[in-house]
Amino acid sequence: MEINHANLDSILQPKDGFAPVYLIYGDEMLYKEAFAKLLDAMVPKEQQGLNYDPLDGRDAPASSVTASLQTYPMFPGTKVTAWLDSKVFYSQKQTAALLEKAEDVFKSKGVERAARFILDYLSIRKIGLADLNQADPIASLNLPEDHKGLTGDWLEEILAHCIDEGKKVPEYLDEGELIIQVLEKGCADNHLIITADLADKRKKLFKYINEHGVVVDCSVPKGNVQADKQAQAQALTVQMNKVLDARGKSMEPRAFSMIQDRIGADLRTFTNTLEKLASYVGDRPVITARDVEAVVSRTKEDPIFAFTNALASKNAQESLALLDRLLAGDFHPLAVAAASANHLRRFLAIKNFLAGPFGNRWNKGMNFNAFKSTVMPAIEDHDARTQAVLDAWEDQLKVEEKEEPGKKPKKTKKAAKKLTTDLFVAPKGRNAYPIYLAFKESENFTMDELTNAMDLLIQADRDIKRHPPHYDKMIMEKVILGICAR
Repeated sequence: MEINHANLDSILQPKDGFAPVYLIYGDEMLYKEAFAKLLDAMVPKEQQGLNYDPLDGRDAPASSVTASLQTYPMFPGTKVTAWLDSKVFYSQKQTAALLEKAEDVFKSKGVERAARFILDYLSIRKIGLADLNQADPIASLNLPEDHKGLTGDWLEEILAHCIDEGKKVPEYLDEGELIIQVLEKGCADNHLIITADLADKRKKLFKYINEHGVVVDCSVPKGNVQADKQAQAQALTVQMNKVLDARGKSMEPRAFSMIQDRIGADLRTFTNTLEKLASYVGDRPVITARDVEAVVSRTKEDPIFAFTNALASKNAQESLALLDRLLAGDFHPLAVAAASANHLRRFLAIKNFLAGPFGNRWNKGMNFNAFKSTVMPAIEDHDARTQAVLDAWEDQLKVEEKEEPGKKPKKTKKAAKKLTTDLFVAPKGRNAYPIYLAFKESENFTMDELTNAMDLLIQADRDIKRHPPHYDKMIMEKVILGICAR
């Protein structure tokens, strides 16, 4: 049978025992969550060290899976063999989907990870790397009409990488047949779970699992037609209930709509946003539209904020993916570097505060309400002291300038502007919640790491100005990897 991931709980305590085989496919975040939940239901955590055999679907062949299924467990009871991120359901019908997946992975995880999908694509289409014209490899693919709109410079870069690294195109085999043969013989109390991002329902193995096991659909449509939007809203609603119920909170319908409008249907971003909102409202049980207005920026319209947040979280994969979008959207690399420097400079001001006499008022586990009542007054006092020092310096400079022989003093305005500086933790008029989030993010860095990050950004600024434009992306990628290194 096939079920939606929202109904997973209905199969976790089966009356007649667990099915011999499960397939969980679709959105990576959802299928990994569903897999973990199913595994815990089948094999107690204390037995998973010996009664759970995980196999990487990118490398482990079907023969390794069948061998594991036919091996008795170390402890009496249920044993689970997991074929994780399997490519067994790839087929001729899904070569276009493979290209789309390769492009997404290229943007988020780099050329090496994306190369796996392109090698699978070539395998299915029975094309070897030696068959490609190195001068124009894409042209020599003889792409079907429905594939031609899915290519770009990214594909050329991956193909060149595969050729330069001497990669091998794997032989295309329908390994599903071998899996079916073993399952039909019976595996006693050994069970198989397959996870995959793509699954062709025409495949014999898919039909077999649907008939003799359980298929869990974790897919979320990406389109903009009404049916897709409804499915996206349903997936987000399920995720919302899961996150907020665990925290004893709920959300106004209008607030939910505002989040979906501002960040789109990406489940990982949506989950992170809910966690931020739950922290922001403190003890209040209901998240309102006003809370969303205060906390959630329009990441679809403001990608630079999404980028700097990913960088501050040391999420290299997401930062690289967002960098690609920024550069493709005509953001100048110098603007990206400047935004990164501005964001990280705030953390330097925070570290300066934490090193002072009131730094012990902060601890990273505190909630927003405690931060407002305990830390914010100390920050205001810290900034006032900083302003007083700056005013004294400015007055001293004026005196020295006045006393300089042979030089006329400059005329000063009656109401001189206060100096603005990055030394302030909370400039006047700034909402307290973003400052609270900045304190939490600053925990990702030591002072040495921040100093190194600023050095990297200064060097990037020089390199971008000195080198031709086609080096810009590589320069910024080097900065991202340097900052996000843990």
